[in-house]
Amino acid sequence: MMHKLITIPEIIYYKAFAKIKRIEGCFYKHKTIDQTKRIVLYLDYPKFIHLGDTLWFEPIARMLAALADLAVCCNPQMGFYFRRLGYTVIDKSSVRTGDLLVARTELAHPLRGKDVIWVNFNFSRITRPVINKVINDVSACFGVPAGEAKPRAIEISPQEKNRVAEKFNLDPESDYAVFNNYIDSHKLGMSHRDRLKAESALLRFAAKFKNDSGVKLLHAATKADQAKDTRHYDFVDLDLRGLTSIEECFVLASLDNVVKYAGFDTFWLHLFNLYNKASYIMIRPGFSETLKRQIKNYVAVPYEAESGKVNFIN
Repeated sequence: MMHKLITIPEIIYYKAFAKIKRIEGCFYKHKTIDQTKRIVLYLDYPKFIHLGDTLWFEPIARMLAALADLAVCCNPQMGFYFRRLGYTVIDKSSVRTGDLLVARTELAHPLRGKDVIWVNFNFSRITRPVINKVINDVSACFGVPAGEAKPRAIEISPQEKNRVAEKFNLDPESDYAVFNNYIDSHKLGMSHRDRLKAESALLRFAAKFKNDSGVKLLHAATKADQAKDTRHYDFVDLDLRGLTSIEECFVLASLDNVVKYAGFDTFWLHLFNLYNKASYIMIRPGFSETLKRQIKNYVAVPYEAESGKVNFIN
């Protein structure tokens, strides 16, 4: 579970750091950027930076690239995304002492003593979509235009689409929905009972959704999820658990006949947002009713967009 990897000192440190520095959005102690420094978007810290969260930084990258040389240090699985959008991608070993890092406040402990532009994605009290809030704070901090808050989707060629569709034996005459019933990060307040209850409700929804809509279900998950769950699901048409790379997930989400997502509020939700597809999601257990409202209003679709793309499963 994700919370078992996060140490108590890290949690205490970053919460105290954000409070003491009064970091509501964007904070940089030197106020102005030294343009001789390279800016590094520092995202390779899986404890706190999940794959979907990585996409939230692309609008920030666009803004800061106008100020200085910029590179992205991210989870290696997401490197292709930034490369295909034209960014320089580096690994941790290539981060230099003189670089100016951009990171979430949750990384305050591991990055203590570094030169960092801090951004805070805390959504508990925001009154607009979280990416819009953050890029406006970055804009105000450095006097650069905020730009569009929606992360850019990568262009998928017809050849790529055909290759992935053929690899997974998708019928071009059928419509599909991606189904994922796993939780990729566990809230500290999530009980085992609540998790099982939510998973059971999601399974019932998926079976009914398939029957009512006529779509075929693609069961998608990581190898780790698949290894922990050996059950066979009768309502699933294609079991792709453990078979898809992250890049192939992007391609699947872009296919014209992959029309919906049903599952928890995980990476797939962000992919379907990216390609303007509708989703049916269940918010992970462990959030208060207040935070659930915040997620529904400002996080499930984290940028200002047309309404109705995300439907919530009760």
